[in-house]
Amino acid sequence: MNSNSKNFTTEDELQIYLNMIGDTTIEVVYPFTNTPVLKARPEGERYSIEISCNRECFEKMLHPIGPLYDEMPSYTDVLECMMSSGVLRFSNYKEITESINRVRGLKKKPWFCLDTNMLYRRFFSNFGLIDPRETVLVDTVQNEVESQLNYKYSPAQISALKSVMPYEKHLVDELINRRMKTSRKASYFALRELKLVRDGGAMMADAPEASSSDKERNDQIIAKSLRKLEKERGILAVMLTADSQMIDICNSESLESILCQMPFELPLVTDAEPARVRSLIFSLAAVFGVIRAGSTLVFSEFRGKQELDKVELLFLDNRLGEEYAKSVKICRKLMELQIAH
Repeated sequence: MNSNSKNFTTEDELQIYLNMIGDTTIEVVYPFTNTPVLKARPEGERYSIEISCNRECFEKMLHPIGPLYDEMPSYTDVLECMMSSGVLRFSNYKEITESINRVRGLKKKPWFCLDTNMLYRRFFSNFGLIDPRETVLVDTVQNEVESQLNYKYSPAQISALKSVMPYEKHLVDELINRRMKTSRKASYFALRELKLVRDGGAMMADAPEASSSDKERNDQIIAKSLRKLEKERGILAVMLTADSQMIDICNSESLESILCQMPFELPLVTDAEPARVRSLIFSLAAVFGVIRAGSTLVFSEFRGKQELDKVELLFLDNRLGEEYAKSVKICRKLMELQIAH
């Protein structure tokens, strides 16, 4: 790997890479199985995104036997990345907007509670329908996220993964003692969103009992916490969730709730602005661990990583890597000057 050019960069700085590529179509591939994922092509001020994979593409991959089976990429992972980057919306987005406006028209001021799955979908970052200051966070939700953060690959697990990967096996060693897929999703999606909401002024609510390892039990604890909050503070609590089972629990507690439905299938072709595309590249790298975008490998996890918000770019084209390094250096210096617009 030392013969290639490396650079450590943030999600926002990936825009520099997109600008350098210009009008070239970017093909995103999972390098260990050489599975095409999607193609992004500039069209005017937006990108056209063409999905290259279907469920069968991932089902026919070799998978390790046992608990590591789910560490290989899946069709659902791609769908989640499209959602978490804001390229796709919830399938009932119009109804969600109408429901939020409806409860805002009631006598009591609504306080919106995000279920854990909504943090993973980065509801605030992507849609801007609700301000963090009108949000309540039950500590059970925070505990659910934090409980998923520290699962890491052992050397033996890396060996098991390499045994089913036909290509670029040496790159898998970068993941030794780094986050497993569950922890990558929790760290790059849910934790970042949790911090955004919490630091943005959300009301924190203590649950009446300790969190459980059982999801259904935690859902009940969250609902009871909101019911208790309503009684004590005279507020209207509104649960936002992508889980129909949570809706049933809210109904049993006489709580307002809004179901946000995930799309079931990826569109064959869609489009998005550049900011969403760079977020999509970052998201795919986060969930897959490593992707190839054009001629460049993007690692979300790598040996020696310290900062969560950075990925490692490994440029297979050294000339492109050198040009990128210079551009990023100039950009960072300009940002340090804090020039007013």
